[in-house]
Parts: sequence; structure tokens; C-alpha cells
Amino acid sequence: YDYKDGLVYIDKNQTDGNYYESKMLWGMGNFSRFIRPGMKRVAVYRSDNATPDDTVKDLMVSAYYKSDDGIVVVVFVNWANEDKPVEFNFPGVSVASLVPYVTKGNSNSQDNLTAYIALKPDDTIAVPARSVVTIVGMPFSPGDCDEDGKVDSEDLAILAAQWRETNCDNWSGGELTGNNKVDFEDLAVLAHYWLGATKMPPLPAPVSNPNPYDSARDIDLNADLEWTAGDDATSHDVYFGTSNPPPFVCNQTATIFDPNTMAEDTVHYWRIDAVNMWGTTTSVIWRF
Repeated sequence: YDYKDGLVYIDKNQTDGNYYESKMLWGMGNFSRFIRPGMKRVAVYRSDNATPDDTVKDLMVSAYYKSDDGIVVVVFVNWANEDKPVEFNFPGVSVASLVPYVTKGNSNSQDNLTAYIALKPDDTIAVPARSVVTIVGMPFSPGDCDEDGKVDSEDLAILAAQWRETNCDNWSGGELTGNNKVDFEDLAVLAHYWLGATKMPPLPAPVSNPNPYDSARDIDLNADLEWTAGDDATSHDVYFGTSNPPPFVCNQTATIFDPNTMAEDTVHYWRIDAVNMWGTTTSVIWRF
């Protein structure tokens, strides 16, 4: 049945069929899984000074805190069609790591409450377009002893080598809970995150060195468009045309584009956006 606001959809067959999860189910999980009994909603102060009315169709945020275990939960709902970078400041609260859980509205089975490996509190996080992202701030590092982006046998070896040590530096090596010793509490943290997360990739760096350069003149009508890819880019969205802004043409991995023979005595506009699995970095518009 295709009914509005359903969390789970089922086939119309009365004796057989299948069920289908909705994005609303996963989006609700971004709240219900992490905002638990005993938590209190706390104020969020935004550096952009956006009002609630400003954020209804943009980036909305709420935060929750549980004082007895020091867990902070921040939930973002990004209605916009573009990624939103955010940074954090936790005054009066000790936060050692941030674990993102992502539900993307523009994917079928990908990123349904997907957990990514922990980030540092001073890292910038990109909230994807049309997504719900829950950030869980914890006063300990969740299992990644060697900080290589995954929880595996190497982390277990580090914890074993430091087993029963005391007077540790907090949140380093096998000391994962901040209690200044390596014990069964740290083993429980490692077991909980064992092989259970992937490293969150950064947004791609913008492209550079456009050729033709901006405002260039006397360009060959059969010239190609070329650029230098930014770090972490896996493909590029090409925009090209005689209107400003130029229309989208294609996505490609190559850093050269053949626009075919161009119109004579006409201003052409182009833009190349860097793309990877986590989002898109938009460049400026060039003309020649």
C-alpha cells in the first residue's frame, strides 16, 4: 500500500508479499535510537544567528544531554539541496569523539542510519543535502586505538599490550573510556564497534587551474575545457553553455571535456564541481 507517512509499506496481497522500509522509518531512528530516557533537550546557539523560521527549509538542529554519562546528541535535518558544513563547541562538557549516523534522503538502501567512524570534536562535518544526521558526542574514543579509521585486530593488539595498565593518558592507545586505566570497560567499547564502521570521507577539494582561464579571449572554437582535480574528488559535474549560470551537461571522472565546436563571437560560461561519495564542492563560474 502506498500511503502517506507510513514507516513500513507492505504489498497488497493478503496471503503473500513483501514489506518495504521507508526513509521516514530511518529518519525517525535518527531521533528515537539516541534520545533516550533521562536525556534533556539543551539550547543550541548558532553562529549564523538563523531563526527557527529561517531554518524550516534549510538546516535545522536540536541537541540533547545526559549528565550521568556525559553523552551529547545533536540531530541535524538538512532540507536544503546542498551540503552544509558545521563545526562544534561544547562549553562545559567534555567531548572526546563524535560518531555520525547518517540517513540520506536521496539514496535507496545506502546510508540508512549508517554509522561512521568517530571524528574529533574540532573536525568540520558536512551534513549532506536532504539528510538527517545524528552526532553522538562521547567523553571517550570508541574503539579505534590506532586512529586509522577502522576498529580491527590491530586495535585489539594495542588494547592487549596495555591490559591492566593504570595512570594512562586519557583517550590514547587502549584507554578508551577516560577512567585512566585499560580494563574490561575498554574491551566492551572495542567489542561494540568491532568492524562496525567505515571512515567518513572528507568533502572533495575544489578544482583549480581552469583552462581556458576566466575572461580569456580568442579561444579556439574547437578547444577543450581542462582543469586540475582537487584532493579526494572521484568525479566531476560539468556545467557548460552560453547562459549564466550554465546548464548541467554530465558527470565524468576525466579532467578534460570536449564541448564540440563552439559558437563564434559568443560568451561561454562553465563550472566544474568536485564530487565524491560524501558530497559535492561547488566551484565558481568561469567565462571566456
